[in-house]
This record gives sequence, C-alpha cells and structure tokens, in this order.
Amino acid sequence: MDFQKLKKFPVKIYEDWIEDLRDLKRPFVLTELFLRNANENKEDMVLHIWPMTKCVILGMLDRELPEIEKAKDYLRSQGYEVVVRNQGGLAVVADEGVLNFSFIVANALEENISMPHAYLMMVDLVREMFSDFFGRIDYFEMEESYCPGAYDLSIAGKKFAGIAQRRIKDGIAVSIYISVNGNQQTRSNLLKEFYKIGKNGQETIIKYPNIDPDCMESLDILLGEELTMEKMIEIIYNKLELLGFKVDKMSFDGSLQEKYDILYKKYK
Repeated sequence: MDFQKLKKFPVKIYEDWIEDLRDLKRPFVLTELFLRNANENKEDMVLHIWPMTKCVILGMLDRELPEIEKAKDYLRSQGYEVVVRNQGGLAVVADEGVLNFSFIVANALEENISMPHAYLMMVDLVREMFSDFFGRIDYFEMEESYCPGAYDLSIAGKKFAGIAQRRIKDGIAVSIYISVNGNQQTRSNLLKEFYKIGKNGQETIIKYPNIDPDCMESLDILLGEELTMEKMIEIIYNKLELLGFKVDKMSFDGSLQEKYDILYKKYK
C-alpha cells in the first residue's frame, strides 16, 4: 500500500526539536496524544518531526537485560542520556545526526490499514523523499544491526533507517529514525558495548542483537550527498506538496496542551 492512499487527509506538520535533555519523554507523550486525537478527529494526518540531542532510546525489551542499570550507566558515561519508549522493542541512538519523524493517522480508509500496510506506507514515503537521488532503497531485516526489524531500510546492503509502529484503537502511529549524517560506526559500537555490558555473558530468553557496526551507514555517505536536518525537513515538505498533499503547520493550542500535561504526568 503506497503512502499516496492517505492523500484524502490534510497533513498537519508539527516540528518539535528536543534539545532539553530533561524533557526526553516529550516525543513519546506527543505520540500518545496524537494517537488519541486521531480517534476523535479522523479527518487529518499529523506528521510529527522530532530530532533529539545525544540520547539513547531504549525499547521495552531492553529493560529485561540482566545488568540493565550498569548498561545505562555506561551510556551516561559516554555522554548520552537514556529514555525508554513505548513502541519498538530495542535500543536506537538519537543524536544531532539522526532524524526522527512519525505520521499519525486514523484507520479511516475504505480499505483497512493493516500493520504491514502501515509499515509499507512509511517505506513508500521514504522512497518518494529520495527518488531524485541515486540509490535504490530496499527493506528487509538487517539482523546484525541495532534494533533489527523486517522493515529496516538499506542502500547497497547498508542499513540507514528503522521503523516502529504503535496503535491505540483506530489511531496508527508509524515512526522512523534515519541516520542522516555523523559517524554511524560510533553509534553502532556504542550499542554493541551496551548489550555486552547488559548481558554480562549470560544467556537470555530475549534475543538481543549481535551488532556488526559495518552493516550500517549514514544516509549522506550512501547517497554521496551533503545532508543536514534542515535539508531533510525541507525534502519532506517539498515532497508532500509535490505528491499533492495539502500541507500546513500545526499549532499546539490550549486544548492540546491540557491533554498533553495530563498524559505527561502519567508517562513512565
């Protein structure tokens, strides 16, 4: 299912640059808010853009590591803050060279948007974003990457992005991280050591990744283009308009702020 099937929904874009390391829960609380809103307002789609600053986002499964506290201490010793998200199972790095964004929409097409369909919509959107560049984008699980999944995005066998999904009733949120620039091997080695410390040589029921840093790369290197966060966001806006979507910036009104404040207090 291609992303253009969502064209009936006007796109409200909400940019939220997370620079305060004391507020790392914010993007995940916003996802929850937008998901709940999608059940009430099924006429719009939200595109939430949320770059972060030098942190590691843990998945729910990472909390089961035998030595998780020591592993988190290691990340902090390397200058990274730590937050746990409520979608996706395993850890990813979010720093100044990684772009995170999500689309949140109601399951309100004539055809049901299944989980695979929703993932493929994000795959299609990313392919559209970079259709003007040379480089075929494939999707398959890159088992030796961090946070491997069936919809890992790669060029020439090197993973540069991963996708996660969360649903509340008819609300669908599909999120992606894209390693845009910066040293991807440093990111991979960071999480390789995190899992080594966290497992502490013990057998675990959960299969944690055996990370090979060479199986991932940043998108600027794979495309041979200089890419910045600002350029990536410009590409998103331009491509949506080119595809015929009605695009507008989203304002965060008092009603949303009130709901956000309630959810923020509940988020753990």
